[in-house]
Amino acid sequence: MRKIPDDFQARLDAEATSFCHCWRAIWRDGEVACFTDHDDELTFGGLVYRPLDGLQRMSHEAQLGLAIGGTEISGALSFSGFDEIALANGLWDGAQV
Repeated sequence: MRKIPDDFQARLDAEATSFCHCWRAIWRDGEVACFTDHDDELTFGGLVYRPLDGLQRMSHEAQLGLAIGGTEISGALSFSGFDEIALANGLWDGAQV
C-alpha cells in the first residue's frame, strides 16, 4: 500500500479538488508539445501546457516495485503544429509521452 502524505490526502478528501493532468510529448524530431486537461494554460518546469478540451485520461495502472505503470488517454488533438502533414510524415511515430 502506498503512503500518501497527510496534506495531499486532505486535498483528496475535500469536496472539490484542484488537480489536473499534464502530458509532455517529445516528437521524433525533438519538438516538444505539452497538453493539459485543465481549462487554462499552465506553466510548469518552464514549459507551457495547453488546454485541450477533447483530451481526457481514461485509466491509470500503477505497478509495484520498479515496473512502469500505464495510462490510457483518448481524444482529438488540435493545436498548431499537429496536422495531417505532420501525422503523415510520422512525427508522432515513436513519440515519448
